[in-house]
Amino acid sequence: MSKITMAAAAAAGYVLGARAGRERYDEIVQKAEKAWSNPKVQKGKRRAQEKAEEKTGKTSSDDTSSVQDLDSPQDNQFNV
Repeated sequence: MSKITMAAAAAAGYVLGARAGRERYDEIVQKAEKAWSNPKVQKGKRRAQEKAEEKTGKTSSDDTSSVQDLDSPQDNQFNV
């Protein structure tokens, strides 16, 4: 097999694999969004949040500054 043939085969494999990978990723995202929007899941989320608020004495809106701090680009070590 010549180098050109091998490079073309590798490029074709990469493109086909990337396309299949993207389609699978989109499928997983769609299923995750569907699961997250399920009323039973949302009910469980609310229960967990209420329990956490009971244990800590804080509500989710009490401490938003820590979330805003993490959103700041200069503090994000993984900023690309």
